[in-house]
Amino acid sequence: MPLSDRERKVLEELELDLAAEDPRLAQELSSGFVERRVKASKHLAAIGCLIGVVLLMAALPLLA
Repeated sequence: MPLSDRERKVLEELELDLAAEDPRLAQELSSGFVERRVKASKHLAAIGCLIGVVLLMAALPLLA
């Protein structure tokens, strides 16, 4: 669902206010830093799950 003209204008005003109030945060958000960090966190979570499964499978013969 596309944004109305009014909603676009409000978002543009918010963006300008943010840039004026906290330029560093505005730069980080516009640079894609947040998206890269989320992607890295997902990769670390997947690696952690994989390690957990491997450890569980390695421990099963010891318990039997």
